Amino acid sequence: MADQKIEESDPLHITQVDYVEERDFYEAKTDGFPKKLATNREAQGRELGRFKTEGALIKVSYVHRHKVLDDGRAFDNYYYYGGTPVASTNGADADDGITRVRQTAAEKTPAEAWRIALSVGTERAVQLAPHITTRPGEQLGFVQVWALGYEFAKRIFLTPPPKSDELDPLPVGGTAGAYDDPTLPDDPDDIPF
Repeated sequence: MADQKIEESDPLHITQVDYVEERDFYEAKTDGFPKKLATNREAQGRELGRFKTEGALIKVSYVHRHKVLDDGRAFDNYYYYGGTPVASTNGADADDGITRVRQTAAEKTPAEAWRIALSVGTERAVQLAPHITTRPGEQLGFVQVWALGYEFAKRIFLTPPPKSDELDPLPVGGTAGAYDDPTLPDDPDDIPF
């Protein structure tokens, strides 16, 4: 396969797409060169079918293989690797046939919101439990961890979101950064050496 070169065709149309069940291959006919393309990949076969139904003018990426059988018969096979629609020449954006969908999450019901808050609260309680002791050497039991998780869940669930005017913007620039050394003076001329 290292000696194979992917070539690109001139613009053409897909005129026919067939699925050959016996060989598990998709075969497509075109109105340009190469006249016949083949692929054994379902996604590429479906892509060829989509290009045919849309009547799109495309450039095809393919690999050419010349095969000679033992009896002397020779075949030129053109294996389809993908197609790209040719942009329209009138200056408008070409339609790529893909519908863009922006997914939005549905609003949570109070029961779902409570379940999420309880899950997060319980997770936080389990993380905090090893650090809390009731008596020296004694850790919290299941009931205490559950009660702590329930309290976290109530606080998470019942805390209203802040209003936009209550949120202070994060400071940008002019302050010490994460990698600044707080022990050094702000003015480089004040370095004592």
